[in-house]
Amino acid sequence: MEFKIDKQVFLNGLYKVQGIIDKKSTLNVLSHVLITSDSDGIRMTSTDYDVVLFGHHPSEVIQPGSMAVNGRSLFDVVKSLPNDVIHLRSLENHWVEVVCGRSRFRLTGIPSDDFPVFQQDDGIATFTVDKAVIQSMIEKTGFSVSTDETRLNLNGVYFQAQPDGEGRLRLVMVSTDGHRLSKVEETVESNWSGTGAEAIIHKKGVFELKRMLDGVDEQTQVGFHQANVVFKNDGNTMFIRQIEEAFPDYTKVIPASNSIQVEINKDAMLDAVRRIATLTSTKTSVIRMEIAPGKLILVSSNPEAGEGRDEIDVDYSGEPLAVGFNYRYLLDVLGAIDGGTIRFEINDQFSPGVIRSDEDPNAVFVIMPMRI
Repeated sequence: MEFKIDKQVFLNGLYKVQGIIDKKSTLNVLSHVLITSDSDGIRMTSTDYDVVLFGHHPSEVIQPGSMAVNGRSLFDVVKSLPNDVIHLRSLENHWVEVVCGRSRFRLTGIPSDDFPVFQQDDGIATFTVDKAVIQSMIEKTGFSVSTDETRLNLNGVYFQAQPDGEGRLRLVMVSTDGHRLSKVEETVESNWSGTGAEAIIHKKGVFELKRMLDGVDEQTQVGFHQANVVFKNDGNTMFIRQIEEAFPDYTKVIPASNSIQVEINKDAMLDAVRRIATLTSTKTSVIRMEIAPGKLILVSSNPEAGEGRDEIDVDYSGEPLAVGFNYRYLLDVLGAIDGGTIRFEINDQFSPGVIRSDEDPNAVFVIMPMRI
């Protein structure tokens, strides 16, 4: 195989596979990227079996064929080359030569036949949605995915697409790790012919999707195919493995009503939590939140370092309340929610806290309290 390709085009394609190629796997083939020729360029395939990415990239194919090269090594070499056309060709014993200007590299490869075979089904029924919608939904749910591998149904983001029969599509993403929950809902215009679908998108796929969506296309195509969720944009097609477990009934976690509601300036609270966190116990990460008429007080204590106290003016005239929260969870929510003002809701010191914003009405975040 032999082809020429623009450096930036090639580098962008290699960048998108860096999180997918499995550098620690005992299967050496998963650390490689398969490059094959097609009618008007090359296609790169990478996988760790949870995620498969097909990327088409325009290039000048001199000799059709295929090659399999270590994805990290090729990325490092291409990144170091001058901004010019790169010339690649396969050599004997599966070596690959990379030439750009006066720079010349020879990389070891493996037989392309050793690479797993995947079928790219172009007949998948998809719907089109603004890419910014999917990106925003991921930003608001990705951080609260569980890392506990014994709870597989929490190891991803629950994704639901439901047509309303009137040309609109309701999209929902939810994630939880048992200590907090994030939910966001969007309604988009769509002529999708599907009857509705749902899946738990594997956590690695969620974060690799963020990388794939970084491109010039303003829209992405989304589909559900067998045991995968499929996304297409910028010449890339990503198959993300679904987790074949039942997601818990998240509606039971979100309180129907809360007796205490406090309007808070988001930036003021974000800054205060960051300051207080400097003297928080590294074992618990807990801070004390005291709600009182006209003010919100944040308190931290670390027997080995000292104590901290900060105060924010708020619009509240109800009964005082003190409750503990993990400050990291608060920072995650405050960094993800849109709007300049948030509404903190709670019933008592033992009930979950809820954070919303009138400027971001489709998102809701729930955080379980901690003992103080």
